[in-house]
Amino acid sequence: MSLLADFMTRAFQDKPIPFSFLLHTLEGESIEIGQGDLAFKVRIRNKKGSKALRSFNQLNIANAYIDGDIDIEGDFIRALSLKIHVPDNNFWIKTWRTLKPKLVCREKCNPDWIAKHYDANNIQLVMAEQIYHTYTPGIYADENDSLENGAVRKMEYIENALQLEPGDRLLDIGCGWGGVINYFSDKGMRVTGITLSEHQREFTQNKIDRLDLNAEVHYQDFFSFKPEQKYDGITMMGVIEDLSDYDFVMRKLMTLIKPGGRIYLDFASHQYKDNTSAYITQYIWPGTFRMVYIPIAIENANIEYLH
Repeated sequence: MSLLADFMTRAFQDKPIPFSFLLHTLEGESIEIGQGDLAFKVRIRNKKGSKALRSFNQLNIANAYIDGDIDIEGDFIRALSLKIHVPDNNFWIKTWRTLKPKLVCREKCNPDWIAKHYDANNIQLVMAEQIYHTYTPGIYADENDSLENGAVRKMEYIENALQLEPGDRLLDIGCGWGGVINYFSDKGMRVTGITLSEHQREFTQNKIDRLDLNAEVHYQDFFSFKPEQKYDGITMMGVIEDLSDYDFVMRKLMTLIKPGGRIYLDFASHQYKDNTSAYITQYIWPGTFRMVYIPIAIENANIEYLH
């Protein structure tokens, strides 16, 4: 047995894996690891791939897969589930994403971070539904439901939650490609969207002009936003995960909403604080992205939690 095959066998020996996978090494070996049905095959293409597996580090293995040094054939989702058994020891990446906004200033970091994720000529819209161009998950009736139906159902849910009336003013923080702006403007509200993505702002402005929406969109940082009037309602869709300082976010929201107004938050949640992987930092979101556990921040801001 090769050194790599022996290492991988021992690495997963005591791990509770409810399936097995086949490892094809450069030496021509085929080693089955785990127990149960065969879920996928890992094929090592070169020495860099072998080195990445030997490192037993999430980011190194992910990079090897992206670079073609490792191939995975079969159930990719179950292959990804093995990451809970592989360490994510990337101290400097994780330390810098926390220190940078403190040293440089959050408002200076945000434009670059958002541009890296969103300013890609709106390529994300290739996979989005085509009515409201929503980027956050919809609400689906079943697994066969369309993206468009899920988006409409979600907008209706938000409308019911906010309980706005025609003529009310709505602020959409991180407005994306104008889905909320489009829907609520059609319902008679005056909608303001803010974003730090130039590509999103341009796309949304074109939508406002084309559809003659009662709305406006601005290139504007949330933390420094100081409108002349407060809003009857606020939506924040898939944004708060990127802001991290939830107590400060809640206090800021309270300066923007009228007494009795409602705020709709949509976010990736977790019961506990989640240590975001180095892969997410390197490829998806360069800042301090993390899953949200919001009740404590809401309590500290003296906000009534409705649902």
